[in-house]
Amino acid sequence: MNRHTPPRRVYYILSSGHLPVPVDPRTWGRWIDEHEDDCTIAHTEIGPYTVTTDFIGIATPWAEELFETHILPGDVTAVAALRYLNWEDAMLGHEHVVAAMQHYHAGRSARRARSEHEKGVRHDFEVGPDPGGDPGGA
Repeated sequence: MNRHTPPRRVYYILSSGHLPVPVDPRTWGRWIDEHEDDCTIAHTEIGPYTVTTDFIGIATPWAEELFETHILPGDVTAVAALRYLNWEDAMLGHEHVVAAMQHYHAGRSARRARSEHEKGVRHDFEVGPDPGGDPGGA
């Protein structure tokens, strides 16, 4: 009889020097619960986007990386994820993603401003009387 063995997962926690240490699943679960804030290693907001890099602490035969960067949507239709083997690569990857997103957001904002200018959209509104007739607006 041929039995299929499920892929093996290896669980890790972070040591005080940001080094992954293998542990049993129960220890990993407790550590993750108790160190939730320590698992987010970088968080950057860029306009409507959020770039976050986290320690996930689970390696599988098809995904050995223990750190992950996500681009969370503001008005983006897709969420990107990049994975890394160690803390240093994760921090460097986060910086690269942030730089790319800042460039993207700046270009998008400039294109939007040009488009609105060409359409005659005004952003310098004046506060006037309430349309209901109350000059105080209340």
